[in-house]
Amino acid sequence: MNKPIIFIASPFQTNSGASVRELKVIPFLAQHIKQDFDSDIYLHVPFSQFTFMFKQLSESIGSERAEDEIFRKITQSASILKSSGVLVDLREWERLAHHASRLARSEHDSFIFQALDQRVLSFGHFRMIFREHRDRQMFQEYSNLASLRLERPLVYSCHESADLICMMNQFVQKFRGSAAILLGLAPYEYVSLRFRDPFKSISSILIEDHTKRLYERSMGRRSLKLILSVSAAPLLESGLYRTAIRNRVQVRILRPSTAYDSSLVKYRNDDKSANQAVFFGRLTPQKGLYDLLGVWKLVNSMVPDSVLKIIGAFQSPNHKTLFDRKTKELGVRNLEFIGFLSEKSELYKEVSKARVLVYPSYNDAFPAVVLESLALGLAVVAYDIPAIAQSYRGLEPIFLTSRGDIRGMAELVSKVLNLPDSKFALLHQSELLKSFIKIHGSWEEVARSEYHALAPLLGGDSLPSEVEPPR
Repeated sequence: MNKPIIFIASPFQTNSGASVRELKVIPFLAQHIKQDFDSDIYLHVPFSQFTFMFKQLSESIGSERAEDEIFRKITQSASILKSSGVLVDLREWERLAHHASRLARSEHDSFIFQALDQRVLSFGHFRMIFREHRDRQMFQEYSNLASLRLERPLVYSCHESADLICMMNQFVQKFRGSAAILLGLAPYEYVSLRFRDPFKSISSILIEDHTKRLYERSMGRRSLKLILSVSAAPLLESGLYRTAIRNRVQVRILRPSTAYDSSLVKYRNDDKSANQAVFFGRLTPQKGLYDLLGVWKLVNSMVPDSVLKIIGAFQSPNHKTLFDRKTKELGVRNLEFIGFLSEKSELYKEVSKARVLVYPSYNDAFPAVVLESLALGLAVVAYDIPAIAQSYRGLEPIFLTSRGDIRGMAELVSKVLNLPDSKFALLHQSELLKSFIKIHGSWEEVARSEYHALAPLLGGDSLPSEVEPPR
């Protein structure tokens, strides 16, 4: 009997890079698995992912439209996944989405939740544990998987977050299966790295400790067989590489691990505005939201007519309030806030007008915004975090400065803006860059690399003994 596989994921078209990746990759991955193993392919979306999606959409389009938009997105995803052989119950998703939207509204409007979020340092940790308990409860109540008897399935968590790993461990225990995990970010930070992060709270550290215990529990039970990663960064920043090897868990870095949409190329505009820069992505402190203001204030003093366009949605009302306050305090000029663009065509048209992406991110693994910017013909100025320094090593349009070096970043941005058009064009002429962009231009190739890593766990063959250490 062929071994079934359970994907744990949230494959919906949202402003989450992980969710978009899952929606792009899982259909191709399922087709390979069906063709070679004829396995039953199940998909479980933890309840907490529906509440996250509702909150994200509420921030960008308002709570009144968010529920209708969720139903549109899950219907679209169900159709794509079913056509690829994935067993999806749309009615189950609809019930969970409706319940999640009611719950998210009540929490958002609750004075008690707001007060606890602001005043109790460890509340986020307790809230996460409660979410995991609620995910398990909702699984028993709503999921068809709860009533099935599967024989030793492969349980594949397509994301590193604690709520997915918690459900992965439950499935492994329930069905006596084996497990694999894909890391899109470091699930927690190696202890020695924690205190360099200016945004890390006590609650965040408690959450990381809890997440680390979930990983260690899975490895300790010998159920976790494989850890995949989109780059070396999550393995290095968490210390998971050494822990995995010590517990005889195989480790693989996917190549390619992500891609840009092929439709993006038609929006590339080589006649770029020499004074325009852009930032696009999630508007959070971890992405350098407040550093961006300090950088742009300095750039304005060096290149007075320069303009920075900011595209994206704030992940918290508190982030927006602090951003607006800091903008006024610093007296930052020539800043154009565009907001969240749900249509990719509009996003790519806007980004392609700029000459440089300003990207002071502190936390990434293989940032898609950098890849998309390169494909659109932009230069990129960023901090030298492992995710960028290693994943984009040697590419001429990539300019790096030390983590947190606001002045260094401003000087590099100014340098790019001041380049003559002919010299700027030469940045994109190298064969290394052209090859890099070509390799990362197909989601099917990404799925194929993932499939080759997972296939031995489905076919019963042992994984190759060699392991590529992250650099």
